[in-house]
Amino acid sequence: MFKAFNINSFYKLILIFFGIFFIPFHSFNQIPLYNYKAYQRGEILEYNIHYGIINAGKITMKVDNNYVELYNQRLLQLNTSGLTYAGWDLFFKVRDYYTSYIDTNTLYPVYSIRNILEGSYLSKEYVIYKRDQGVVNCNNIESKSPYDIFDILSAFYYARCFDFNKIPLNVMIGFNTFFEKELFKVGITYEGKTVVKTNLGTFNCIIIRPSLIQGRVFKGQKDMVLYISDDKNHIPIRVETAIFIGYIQADLIKFEQLKYPLTSRIR
Repeated sequence: MFKAFNINSFYKLILIFFGIFFIPFHSFNQIPLYNYKAYQRGEILEYNIHYGIINAGKITMKVDNNYVELYNQRLLQLNTSGLTYAGWDLFFKVRDYYTSYIDTNTLYPVYSIRNILEGSYLSKEYVIYKRDQGVVNCNNIESKSPYDIFDILSAFYYARCFDFNKIPLNVMIGFNTFFEKELFKVGITYEGKTVVKTNLGTFNCIIIRPSLIQGRVFKGQKDMVLYISDDKNHIPIRVETAIFIGYIQADLIKFEQLKYPLTSRIR
């Protein structure tokens, strides 16, 4: 169990925060147009990954304070890192860095970077999204892609901008994403609301269930759940994944410069 937690379960939580919810290509509802922008420049979210009292790592998500001029466009820069703590590196070292430069109007990515170290596995991807040409360029190799293509980080931030009160219960919403030099469908399902108690407070939350491909990273289709704040920020409060005994959690421990009041915190 200890080894499975170190490698597989920590990796799951890193992936879930980056929006990697793999599903097969089948019938599901395509993404709706976003309702509003749930975040602003300068927003910072930090999470502690833990199993009971054991702390394994940290995830930090940032929206850069400054716009970036790239490809003759003014873009918003999103940055996310997933790191194991120093003591955990002896078992399985993770240093994952994701950056996405998104169009400020459509919220679609224009350019993204994925730079990861997971144990002995290294990978770097530099992706240009040429959606008007129907292609993505990854490390100077082009492949066909749909117009509404996301990288996993921009997909995560896009999903935060939905009004879940207008989304039917138990209906899967699908995204087209580019990850590890391949196209994937990703899916999330809104499953209702609940109350979540953390060290940071007690929150009214929306329940989001990812749909997962068995045999790739995850053991089962429904072994993970995401709790996001039931307010206009839609920030993740807790991510929970089942393991053989109990659950591993990633809990919000710090936030800065939210765009809207955190009205979901009830005490």
